[in-house]
Amino acid sequence: MTVEPKAFVPKAVQVFNESSFYEKFLDDVRSAKALVILQSPFISRNRWTQISSNFRACVERHVCICIFLQDQGDCAEFQNCLVHLQNAGVHVNVRPSIHEKMAIIDEQILWDGSLNVLSHRNTRERMTRIQSREMVINAVIEHRVNQCDFCIARRGLLPNGGVTLTAEQQLKLIGQRIQSRRLDLDMTQRELARRASVSQQTVSSLEKGQNNVTLSALCSLCHFLDLEVRPIPWFYLSASDERLAD
Repeated sequence: MTVEPKAFVPKAVQVFNESSFYEKFLDDVRSAKALVILQSPFISRNRWTQISSNFRACVERHVCICIFLQDQGDCAEFQNCLVHLQNAGVHVNVRPSIHEKMAIIDEQILWDGSLNVLSHRNTRERMTRIQSREMVINAVIEHRVNQCDFCIARRGLLPNGGVTLTAEQQLKLIGQRIQSRRLDLDMTQRELARRASVSQQTVSSLEKGQNNVTLSALCSLCHFLDLEVRPIPWFYLSASDERLAD
C-alpha cells in the first residue's frame, strides 16, 4: 500500500482586505523582535506618513528594517520618499521591475497578496497572513529579499558571495569580546586560563586574534566568562551588537 505524503499545512492562515489589513500588519511590526522585510513596489508620501511612526519605533528598538521598492527614476515624490525612509533609519533597496507585494516579520510571519503597503489608497485588495517559517524561507529565497545592500555590507559579504571580513578579522573580533568581558569581570588571563583548563598563552593569543583555538576551548573560556557560543540568524546581530554597546 502506498502512503501519500501529507501536504504541508501552515500553522495559521488569515486573509485580510484593505480595511482590516493595516491594523493587524502594524501589530506585527510593533511586535517584531529583530527583522522586518517589506517589498512594496510603489510608495506615496501620504501613506508613509500615516505608518512611519511604527517603523521608526522599530529602528529605535534596534530592529532591522529592509524595504524593497521598484525604481521610479527621477520622479520627485519617489525621490522625496527615499529621503524620508533613509532618515527614519530603514534600509532602502531600489530594484527594477518588481511587482510582488509581501512582508516578513522575524522569519516567522509572511504577508503576501495584492496590496502595496507603502502606497495603498482606495483600491480593493487582499493580503494573506501566514505563520510558517518554511514558507517564509521559501519566499525570502525566491524573491531575494535577503539581499539587502546594507545588510550584506554589514555582514562583510559581497553580492558574488565573496567575504570581505576575513577569518583572521573575525577571530580578532571574538578575541576583543573575550578580553572585554574578562576585564569587566575583573579576571586575569592566568585566572581565566586556570578555570578553563587552557594555557595562559592560549588566552593571550586568542585575545590578540593570533590563535585559532579549538571550539571546545572557546566554549570553555566563554563558560567561565558567563558567555554563550551559539550560531544565531544574521538579523539578530544588529540588535545584539547595539545592546552590547549600550
